Amino acid sequence: MISITCLLLLTGCSKDKTPLPCTGISMTGERELFVGKWRWYSTVVEEWFDVGVPIYHDYTPQNQGFEYYFTLSKDGEYKGYRNDTLIHDFLITGNPEENFNGSTVDYFKTSINCGNDEIEFRRWVWYDTQDTIFMFKYPFNFRDEANQLESKLNYFVKE
Repeated sequence: MISITCLLLLTGCSKDKTPLPCTGISMTGERELFVGKWRWYSTVVEEWFDVGVPIYHDYTPQNQGFEYYFTLSKDGEYKGYRNDTLIHDFLITGNPEENFNGSTVDYFKTSINCGNDEIEFRRWVWYDTQDTIFMFKYPFNFRDEANQLESKLNYFVKE
């Protein structure tokens, strides 16, 4: 009796409990708006002061000295390139929070690589353009305390 119990315990413990593979979510239907190749146009950067109102700067490929673009596939794969060198490669995963109401802002927000990091894509509907989106976090997200600079919005144009 003791040996059968030990055998059952050993068998139960030796089983591999590998997690299901992390797969990207489908970017079809209304989400397909965000599928394609997107080139970085500008990033709004806030410069704040101890006294007074902040100043906003536009960082662009021209004044920053590099190009950036990303591709988003229908199976949720994001690949980001700086001067044609791959620097970001992850899957868009998780249960998305999304809104495609067609009146103010269409957006799609979800996790990446089955983790806690999030990515969010937005499009201002009132501009009635499907070739411009903005993102808060990726690919440029920084807060430079020493120089009192913080990125706010990244704008991309569809190619």
